[in-house]
Amino acid sequence: MTESTVNAQFEIKTPYSIPSDAEQYSVEIQEFNTSAHYEHYSAPRSIQESYLVAKVADWDKFNLLPGKVNVYFQGTYIGQSFIDANATTDSLELSLGSDIGVIVERNIVKELSKKGTFGSSKKVAKAYSIKVKNTKSKTVEIEIVDQIPVSNKKEVEINLLNKNDAIYDDVTGKLTWKVKIKPGETIELNYNYEVKYPKDRVIYNL
Repeated sequence: MTESTVNAQFEIKTPYSIPSDAEQYSVEIQEFNTSAHYEHYSAPRSIQESYLVAKVADWDKFNLLPGKVNVYFQGTYIGQSFIDANATTDSLELSLGSDIGVIVERNIVKELSKKGTFGSSKKVAKAYSIKVKNTKSKTVEIEIVDQIPVSNKKEVEINLLNKNDAIYDDVTGKLTWKVKIKPGETIELNYNYEVKYPKDRVIYNL
């Protein structure tokens, strides 16, 4: 591979026979081995599954090209992912698909979720429980992301009452937990919030 100021040129030294049949053929440009750090990710508000993600450090030294990649894990083809070679992150993240060995459940806590009218205002309290069970034989690291509503109206107040040690972004309402779960262990994360607004207003999806 020779690199200039604006691009990289790959010289294919292995001889290939390409039939003249107007079809597309793939040739190997380079091969290398690298290590990866494996983490799980789950956003149970959208889908109650966990996904295994491989994070490759120092990936920019390989001069990777952007595009689709075929992903094999432990010798088994699991599908396609995408390499974003224009990313500015320190690690290249590759999704290895869902992992049935890490079970995620998100449920509303009914006894803490209530609605009521107080004077000229309405209050809606919501509480959720997220349970994560590790059925694998080794400890897993998982990032769990959930979200509470946010308001851009002064008369609509949203208060996060309990975040259970989550990292909270008050601009987006995002809650993030990063935890390690031992083999056979089940953890439970809880959070609850309250919405207060004028009783003559109608707010959907609460």
